[in-house]
Amino acid sequence: MPMTCDELYMLRKSLKLTQAEFANRMGLKLRAYNEIERGRSPLRKIHELAIGRVALAAGSLCAPPDVLQDALALSLLDYMTEEV
Repeated sequence: MPMTCDELYMLRKSLKLTQAEFANRMGLKLRAYNEIERGRSPLRKIHELAIGRVALAAGSLCAPPDVLQDALALSLLDYMTEEV
């Protein structure tokens, strides 16, 4: 089930990050992030993966389990396919 804009807001607040900081860590411009958090733009799978990576990097388990699981799987895949 996709993350809601309310869950995104609560996650960002739990990490004590501003919208600008969270957007930067996701690789988004502030305006794009703001539109997602306010529910004006759709939250796509690529955004959920970026959100999961931000949460993992912050050591947070506040993100929904499926978001964290997908982000962790993608991180492991990146690690396994990394050139030495």
